[in-house]
Parts: sequence; structure tokens; C-alpha cells
Amino acid sequence: MSLSSVVAPRAVLLGRAILGSALALWLAAGAIQAQPAPQASGPTASEALAIGKALAAEGEYREAIAQLRLAVEREPADAYLRLELAGLAYRLGRADEAVEQAREARRLSPDDPDVLAGVADVLLGLAGEREELLVEAQQALERRLELVPDEPQTLHSLGRLHHSRGDFARAEEMYRRLLAAVPESRAAGSQLLNLLLQRGKKDEAAALLREQVAETPDALDVRLSLADLLSELEEHAEAVTLLRDAPAEQAKHPEVTRRLAFELYRTGDVAGAAGLIDELLAQADRDAASSAGASSAGASSAGASAEPSRLVLQLRLFRALLLEEQGRGAEAVADLERLHATMPGDPEVGLSLARLLAEGERSAEAERLLRDLLARLERAGDGETPTAGRVRLELAQILSQERDWQAVLALADVVKPVAGEPGLGTAAMLLRTDALVGLGRAEEALAALQPGSGVATEAVHAKRAEVLLELGRDVEAGEELARLGEGSEAVRRAADVYQRAGRHERAVPLLERLLGAEPESTDLRFRLAAAYERTGQHPRAVDAFQELLRRQPDFHMALNYLGYMWAEKGENLADARRLVERALELDPGNPAYIDSLGWIYFRQGDHRLALEQLQRAARLLPRDGTVQEHLGDVLRALGNAAEARTAYERALAAGDDNAEQVQRKLREVERGLPRR
Repeated sequence: MSLSSVVAPRAVLLGRAILGSALALWLAAGAIQAQPAPQASGPTASEALAIGKALAAEGEYREAIAQLRLAVEREPADAYLRLELAGLAYRLGRADEAVEQAREARRLSPDDPDVLAGVADVLLGLAGEREELLVEAQQALERRLELVPDEPQTLHSLGRLHHSRGDFARAEEMYRRLLAAVPESRAAGSQLLNLLLQRGKKDEAAALLREQVAETPDALDVRLSLADLLSELEEHAEAVTLLRDAPAEQAKHPEVTRRLAFELYRTGDVAGAAGLIDELLAQADRDAASSAGASSAGASSAGASAEPSRLVLQLRLFRALLLEEQGRGAEAVADLERLHATMPGDPEVGLSLARLLAEGERSAEAERLLRDLLARLERAGDGETPTAGRVRLELAQILSQERDWQAVLALADVVKPVAGEPGLGTAAMLLRTDALVGLGRAEEALAALQPGSGVATEAVHAKRAEVLLELGRDVEAGEELARLGEGSEAVRRAADVYQRAGRHERAVPLLERLLGAEPESTDLRFRLAAAYERTGQHPRAVDAFQELLRRQPDFHMALNYLGYMWAEKGENLADARRLVERALELDPGNPAYIDSLGWIYFRQGDHRLALEQLQRAARLLPRDGTVQEHLGDVLRALGNAAEARTAYERALAAGDDNAEQVQRKLREVERGLPRR
């Protein structure tokens, strides 16, 4: 109920408002003087109210408030008159008088729903940071709700009030009652949805959106909101079904198609996703051609920019990712190189291309590209932007693979946490910590890792625990992990820390607990199987991988892992070869899988085929110690001791996990070689 209008019921005020247009003219013409002399007591309450309202409408506020005060003086027990005075006092900034009159109105009519609504209106308008006024407004509204159950405006006001005061449980109750009272209200549904998301109750928010989609299937925004939320909840299969079930006109919408492509990708249907992206790009090309044709008569069209729109750019970047997933990495790089030639200063294109280049043997090119991109941003005055921060971190990531810790530290130190991009500060913190540890300054890293630095607190505790584990300070590491809490996300973080630190025996019970709660999780089952293998529980690891592959036969990481496990043990080599060959069909060109296949050939005694695969893997992963060790072994078996020595030396330089074993092999090879 607006304070600028009369707060009393229309029927009551019309009965009192005797000042019509004729009366206004009568007053203006001095008709009052022509009437019998007024009584000494002056105008009645109704007359004073009418005059006061007329004066207020003319902007004569001082005289208007005097008349309303006179009306209250004439009838002090009239709650509606006091509300009129409170409303005008509020509009004039006379807070104390407005509050006094509103309180008195409530005292006079404590069970009148309209009075209670007016009182709450005034008090809420004046509350600001005054807690006592918020409390009184809430009490008035709650009493009104008792008198008029489930009245929508009261529920709405109470919901907003509880929400603003941080009482989210009561706010949710009010919004749910409001939606039940007015089920067709999109506003009520939106308020409840926002509150559920704010409270982290994403499952309930999804349930609400499902209901809204069922009730209004033609509402595109609701369908897309549910698709986004399902994606966030990792419910990608349901998101695919939701988007495919869109009505005919919706199904043609580019946003539906784009989201469907992403969800197909997340469900593993890379080919389906690529097909949709190709359709969208083809349509964009047709639209561009049509637009160019329509303007071909104008000379300016010949000089139009060849740069794609941002939407088309995002589609092309996504297509490159899909090509890579399909094992068509060279094609993805070629696409991005063409795009980069057109848009050399575009950060998204540069970052995407650099990532692809760095994954192969072209990390030097990736480094040059990123340095050039960073220089462009700095020349443009954008050297301190979040985009520049992302470029620095990508460059630092490449340099960390080369263990150039001083350069990594210099880059990470420049990147600061940015509001709205929490991942930026976290990534910088992680890289900076790794650099300090790599430089032998672990204590300095711990001193810098403190909550409240703009980085997510959970990430700080987890990284501190990881560093402490590396230092052998297990008790302190456990204390840091305990600060993460007891929920599933905290347990998952703790398992991550233990696995990154190589403490797989600590990770196993945590992963078992998580998998017990989420038995359909492919990621958890894969991680648990790997942890079994790392802790020497070979039979349990095999069982876990086989169960995973029974559930998801084309999970190529599991195919490769199990095949490589068998090859390492020298068992089931035919099955191991079959598994790894299938993994390479699903992810062609994956250098880790190529190494696995080469190692299986070696175990089978086919040294020539092994050499072919392992040389290829070594070219793709020149800094991988295990790959270099495998290459050394096959070269040694073929009698090429000099090249074997070089491979073993590279393995040691890369930090092979089996350094002692590699040192022994190197000594054995060098005995038969002339001194250098």
C-alpha cells in the first residue's frame, strides 16, 4: 500500500472527504465568509482532513500537516486519521512524528487489517538500520496475516522483510505460502527460486523450476534456467532431455541448441555436440552471407571487418575443443591458428590456441604467443585486467612444467584476486605456492597462505595441508583439513589433497565413503580404482576398473589405466593391448595412451613396434620421465646403448618417479659405452 495515497479504506475516506471540486471553488471564492459565522471550535475532523489533503495536493505541505494535526486533535481515537498524518509526516521527512502516529494508530486499532498494513508501510519506509522499527513492522504484518490468512501482499511483504533481515528460513516459508496462494505468479516463483539458490538449496530450486516448466512449457527463460541449474548439478543427461523436449519453436532457438551441444559434450556425446555446433556455425555463415548480400550495393560492405561476432567466436572456440576431444587435435590447432591470424589480439583465441599448443611439443610456440598477447594487452593499457591475469597464469602454468619457478613466481605475484572472478586469485595462489616450494621456500609459502587474502578459505586450508604433507608435518596437515568441515565437498577436497601429495592410503577411505553416497559417479570410481593401484591393492584396483567399464564401456581413461596396469605386471597382455587400442580409438593421439601401447608391445617382445610408439610418445611428451625411461628401455633392448643413455638422462632431468631405478639402468648402459 503506497504512502502517497490515503491509507484508510476507500469507502471510509470517501465518506469523510467532503471537499469536492465545488467545495474547492467555494473556498477559493470566499464563500466561507458568506456563510454563517463558524463556531469558535473551528472545522470538524472530516473538514480538516479534506482541507489538509487538498493543500497537500497543491504542495502546501506546512499548512496541510497543520490541518491533519487538527483533524487528529478533533478525533484522537480515529486510527485512520493518525495514519493520514503519519503518511504525510513520512513524506515530509518528519520521521519521529510519523513513527509516533503510526504506533498510536496500531494501539487504537490493533486488530484492523488495514490499519496494520498502513502501520507496517510507514515503519518499513522509515526503518533503515533501525532494528526496533523493523521488529514493529514485522509484528504488525504477522498479526495481519493471522487476521487475513495467506493474503498475498502480506506474505510478499513478510517474505521480503525476513529476507532482508537474514532470516532465510522464514522468508522461504512466506514465499512458499505466497506461491501456493498465487500459483500463477511468476514474481513469487522468481523470489522463491532466488532465495533457494542463495541458500545453496539447488536441488529444491531445480524441483521448483521443473514444476514451472511443466506449468508453462512455452516459457523459454524458465527452461533455460533449469538447464543451467541441472548442468551445475552435474545432471547433464536430464538437461539433454529437457532441451530436446522443448516445443518446436523453442527447439530452433540458438540458445537451446548451444546449451544442448554443451550438455551433450558433458554426457560424452562429443560427436552429437560437434554436429549441433556445426549447424549453428553454418546458420551463422548463411546469416552473414544474407546480410552481406543485402548491403552489397553499399561501397562500405567491401571493407567490412572479417572478424566474427562474439557468439560465433565462442562457437568456434567450442568447436576446437570438440575437435580435440575427438582426437583431431591438429585440425583444432589449424582452426585456431586461422582464427588467431584474423584476430591476433583476441585474448580468448590466444589462450585457447596456447593451451592446445602447450599440450603437445609446441610449448615454446605457446609461450611466445602468450608473451605477445600479454604485451598487446599492456600496450593497450589492459595489463592489470582480469584477462591479463588469465594470460599470465596460463604462461606461468607452461613455465611450471619446465620448473622455471622463479619466472612462475614473478608472474603469479602480479595477479591479484578480483571481485567476481574468485578462480583467478585461487589459481595465482596455487601457482605461487608451487613456485615457492619448488624454490625450497616452503615455510615462506605457508606464511603467505592465510585466510582472508581474497582467496576462497577452503582452497587456502587445502593447499596448506598439501604443503604440510610434503614437509612431513602430517598432524598439522590433518588440522588444516579438519577446518574444511564434514560435508561431502569437504571430504572430496581432503581426498584431492591426499592424492596430490601421494598419500593414497589416506585417500582410499575418503573415496570409499564418497562413492558409497554417490555410486553412479564415474569420477569417484576412477579415482578410487587408481588409489587402490597406488597403494598396492592390485586385485581391488582391477575389480574397481572392471566395474567402472561395465557401467561405462567407453571411459577411455579407465581403459588405458587398466591396460597399463596389466602391462606393468606383465599379465593379460592381449587384453591390455585390446583395452589401450580401444582407448586410442576414442581419444586418438593421446600421448599417454600411445606410451601405454608402446609399453605393451615391449612387454610382448615386439621391440620394433614398441620403438615406433614410444618415440612418438616421447616427441609429444618430451618432459615426461616415465615415457623417456620406457624409450630408454626399448632402445637398450635393441642394442642402441648411446641413445638409451640419452633417454635415461632425460628421464632423470624430468624427475622420473623411479629415479633410483633409472640411475641403475644408466650406470649399466654406460659400462658398455666409451667414456665421454
